Amino acid sequence: MSRVIEIEEQKKIMLAMMDYIDTFCKKNHIRYFLYGGSLIGAIRHQGFIPWDDDIDICMMRKDYDLFLSMFEDQSGRYCLISPANNPAFYLPTAKVYDSATVLNERVPGGIDIGVFIDVFPLDYYSDDYTQTCKYGNKIGRYRKIVDIKNIAISKRRKMNRNAALLCLKALVWPIPKRFAIKRILNLSSKYKQGDTKYVGQFTKMIYSSNEIFESEWFNESIDASFENRIYCIPKEYDKVLKNIYGDYLKMPPKDKQVTHHSNYAWWK
Repeated sequence: MSRVIEIEEQKKIMLAMMDYIDTFCKKNHIRYFLYGGSLIGAIRHQGFIPWDDDIDICMMRKDYDLFLSMFEDQSGRYCLISPANNPAFYLPTAKVYDSATVLNERVPGGIDIGVFIDVFPLDYYSDDYTQTCKYGNKIGRYRKIVDIKNIAISKRRKMNRNAALLCLKALVWPIPKRFAIKRILNLSSKYKQGDTKYVGQFTKMIYSSNEIFESEWFNESIDASFENRIYCIPKEYDKVLKNIYGDYLKMPPKDKQVTHHSNYAWWK
């Protein structure tokens, strides 16, 4: 039987993978930034948030597309997956994963990958904040459809929550997941040739308009310590984090200090 990979070991695998991504991006002049919880972790903890178990990075669309087209690991260990190279992939974003591992994300009809790092694009849209938010919300509705279809019914979830999920699944059943992902991809990258005041992380949109940013916040990167390594973060990280989370330096209550994932991984 293959050996299970515990969370702390998964983190070490992610860090080795992130080291490779960092080297690859710098070698090929591709800009990336730690994002989301990983960005909070770099500033507040100089590493992983203690109860977190993943790494997120983002890139401006031009760099993101370049990364998707160029990324490779000659050893074959680190692989990239996205709808661009696998139309059956269940998300509109990309992941780099360790092919020496297997990870179960509990996604109905999902694809087996390994311990991974999420890669998100930032897209231009408008100089008008209100219009950009409206556009982001339009894309976000398709992302909600994808998310509902990707959530599995679980015995660990309360019966009433499973019942509510079944109702939502019934509502979105007529819309194929691949159609929703294609709409997200087409809409989010529609204005990639632009250089507007606002950009959005439209393909994810967990925090709705809080993931609409002034594009100049991502004009420059600086180095930040993360688990005794140095990775790139936006120079205006404080504005980015306050935009998403508000007072991000304040620790959440104990009952909120839990992971949002339930991923099981093992060595091949």
